[in-house]
Amino acid sequence: MEKANQFSFLDQEKINKVNLTYWLNFIPSKYDKFTFIKDDGEETGTNSLSPIFVIGLPRSGSTLTEMIISASKNNIIDIGESNLINWVFLNSHDKNFSNNLSIDNILKINIKKIKEKTYNILKNMNISLNNEKTFLLDKSLENFFYVELILKIFPKAKFIHTHRNLYDNIISIYREFLNQISWSHSLDNILQYVDSYLRIISEQKRKYSRSIISVSLEELTSNPKNKSSEIFKFCDLKWDNECISLENKKDFFSQTASRNQIRMGIFKYDENKYKPYYYLLKKYKKKYKWL
Repeated sequence: MEKANQFSFLDQEKINKVNLTYWLNFIPSKYDKFTFIKDDGEETGTNSLSPIFVIGLPRSGSTLTEMIISASKNNIIDIGESNLINWVFLNSHDKNFSNNLSIDNILKINIKKIKEKTYNILKNMNISLNNEKTFLLDKSLENFFYVELILKIFPKAKFIHTHRNLYDNIISIYREFLNQISWSHSLDNILQYVDSYLRIISEQKRKYSRSIISVSLEELTSNPKNKSSEIFKFCDLKWDNECISLENKKDFFSQTASRNQIRMGIFKYDENKYKPYYYLLKKYKKKYKWL
């Protein structure tokens, strides 16, 4: 596993190093240092949408949750792992970043500019922005960093925070060789990212409790009917039994490592699958109290 992950990182070493700095250092130190410039401009239309954002760590049950939601009878437009918010954020303030790399600096966010860019991208994707019955579904897991920003763009946004046993989650990330995720190729980096995630998601849930629901993979797989209906109620969606009959869903498209497992249906959580690898985390226990 160690050698495979090293080779995967080195395959795109230059871009991976840049991304590591961003996800492990820059954004964890900046997410709560945004100041929003007041938006007095004409409404762009994003206020009318009711987007649903699945957030959390990779391999946490996010694809299963996405698939269940996308099976709703409502008009769900699933844009998958679009990285929409991160892209809009970076491309709206690229000049600012070169002058604001200090951890303590406040980053000014032009919310009107952000809204306009988001609106134009969605419009170019032929997404109806004036239909309040349209639900946008986004599974860009890193959006837990951008909860406040997203709520500025989409006041009606709902967040589904997926999670599971942390030991299992960490080992699963490391085993899957997620070549598009720079921080997933070493346990040191994974644990640093998870440390930021735990701190930030706890704060976001406290500040925006009405907009965030947490869903345990263990609970979702052991009692899919009750947990999925709870998710649907939170998101104002219509639920029926077909939402959890995933083996019959032919048109679901997923690019994640979970796709083949999910097409086989919902199985009860295997608590023993990753236990043989727990010893890998032993040396980190003194550094991270949550371990």
